[in-house]
Amino acid sequence: MGRTCVVPGCKSGYRSQPKDPSVSFHRFPREPDQLARWLVAIPRQGGSWRPGPEASVCSLHFLPEDVEKERTDRHRWRNRSKGERRRAGLKPHAVPTVFPAALRTPARKAVPATLADCESGAEVDEIRCFEQLEANVEDVALPAGVEVLSRRDSVLFVSFLERQGLPLEVRFYLKVEADLQFQMAVHSAIVPNKRAPAGRGDKIRSFSGISNILTFLEGLADGQVQKDLMIVKWG
Repeated sequence: MGRTCVVPGCKSGYRSQPKDPSVSFHRFPREPDQLARWLVAIPRQGGSWRPGPEASVCSLHFLPEDVEKERTDRHRWRNRSKGERRRAGLKPHAVPTVFPAALRTPARKAVPATLADCESGAEVDEIRCFEQLEANVEDVALPAGVEVLSRRDSVLFVSFLERQGLPLEVRFYLKVEADLQFQMAVHSAIVPNKRAPAGRGDKIRSFSGISNILTFLEGLADGQVQKDLMIVKWG
């Protein structure tokens, strides 16, 4: 079998699907910060999955302007036998952002039907469902410089490192999935969930818990927390 797409629900490259010559496949970037952007963007459940060396994302998940359909393949050994040919490539900072609703992985556990169901009987600080987090995300006390990026199936709290003349880097982030499971990272390292100060399993339970995690990640990024907590590296 050739390459297949690792995006949940996507069947590009599988034998069961007709081959589409217009669809190209692109390996995960090796550069840690660009890899982090891909991992944050792709809607996979939980935080333990990491791409293998051949893992690829198909061109259906990139904006048309991010894909260079007519890039010249200058590989001298291939060109010696087959002449110069064209192959699709990605622009340097392209990130997969196109995920049709039909391809989204459903949450592992059904959430209440309405926001009212979530909030009924809940404590002021308590988070019972994703809809409740989305509707009240402004209640989270954020460290300076943290941005909130909301998607249909996740909320991302992220801090970027800006340095003059250099590409934007991810300083740290907290990603909360639709089933309230979460993933943390600092620079180019995943932080195990068991290290989270909230410390009640793998799910977010409160708005103050999010604030505590973000403060913890900020300290880790600034070197104020033990560096040996960052034990899972990318790349």
